[in-house]
Amino acid sequence: MTQLLPITAADTAGKKHTGQPDPPATGTTEEITLAVQQLMDAIPNLHEEKINTIINTYNKDGITLQAHMDSTQNPHAITAAQVGAYTIVQTDAKIDEKIIEMGAGDMAKGEYAGSGYGIVAKADLATSAANSADGVKIYTQTKTGTVHALAGNGANGRMLVTALYAAGDTFTVNGTAVSTATGAEAALTADNIGTWVSFTYDGTQLNFTAGQGKAYTDTKLSMKLLWENISPSSTFAEQTLALDLSKYDGVVIALNTYISGNTVADYVMCKKGEKTQITFGGYSGAYVAFHFRYISTSDNGVSFENNVTYIPTGNNTDNNYNIPVKIYGIKGVQ
Repeated sequence: MTQLLPITAADTAGKKHTGQPDPPATGTTEEITLAVQQLMDAIPNLHEEKINTIINTYNKDGITLQAHMDSTQNPHAITAAQVGAYTIVQTDAKIDEKIIEMGAGDMAKGEYAGSGYGIVAKADLATSAANSADGVKIYTQTKTGTVHALAGNGANGRMLVTALYAAGDTFTVNGTAVSTATGAEAALTADNIGTWVSFTYDGTQLNFTAGQGKAYTDTKLSMKLLWENISPSSTFAEQTLALDLSKYDGVVIALNTYISGNTVADYVMCKKGEKTQITFGGYSGAYVAFHFRYISTSDNGVSFENNVTYIPTGNNTDNNYNIPVKIYGIKGVQ
């Protein structure tokens, strides 16, 4: 804030009502004249004094006002409620709620895979939590070179497998060497990476059991609708449907057994690169008839052969049966 400068003697030099000749000191007229001159001489001095007082007060108050404006210590004592804000306590509570919603509680208990294998399957989460309540404790596994370092507490343990066992490998539990690790070769295999295994520990020896549940990331099966028959009540002759199956492991086909059917009667899964036979049988008058259709899949689509109907007197092509209604691409088929 800009300050005002006081008036100095130099500022008023030559500007006051001074320099009048001294009047004679006799007679009433002279006295009056002298008094008037003295009063006129005093007016500028009085103005200078009053103005400087105002300037000094302004400057003092200005310094105080600027300090007040610059203060970050809430000089008016405004509360959070007055401006519609959360208090510190309320803010901390909200943050805690969000952390809990994000699963921090489960992560702190070691129920999430910490080595890049994904979230443990829900069934395993429930089992591990229940086991922990019953005395089974969560351990972690870290392998450096040929040494598997287990960390945790308790005679009954449960850990997520993050490293394979190889002949000659050794184990430690909380830094203490283990003399024997029975069952490690069967439990710590490639098939069990990302699974939970249980074991017992008596202070010198480990006894492992097999894996108990894959992570979702290892077992997830996905399916997407790729084609739909716009006329499911019509005959379906031999043909190839051009579909891009390069990103899929196979297809699932929804079928109507006969053209008069108005609902999906069956599903068949066809692994890509293999030939699949679909069969439907039923009474046809005085005998049983069987209806066969072959399906083949490749990266370029799905091929349907003609449906063949077998009856005691022979067989014939009859495309009124085994009608595809929908085709789904599937991933995750082993």
